[in-house]
Amino acid sequence: TNTEKSNKINHIDSNQYYLKDLNIILFKEPCIMCTYALVHSRVNRIYFKVDNKIGGGCHSTIKILDYKLNHLIKCFKVS
Repeated sequence: TNTEKSNKINHIDSNQYYLKDLNIILFKEPCIMCTYALVHSRVNRIYFKVDNKIGGGCHSTIKILDYKLNHLIKCFKVS
């Protein structure tokens, strides 16, 4: 039936995300759009060294990862 087909289409298996165990290491904090892309990619952690004071998305300007999102990423500033 149509409802069975739509339920199969809307169901997302967690094994479909290829980046779910990936840790990202960056020099500069990702911007807002890049942070959202990493959330949708289901990466595990973000490590960065320098704040992005103009448009940082996870630590300095807007803390996107503090909002209730569909995936939780741990973000760390390293020295």
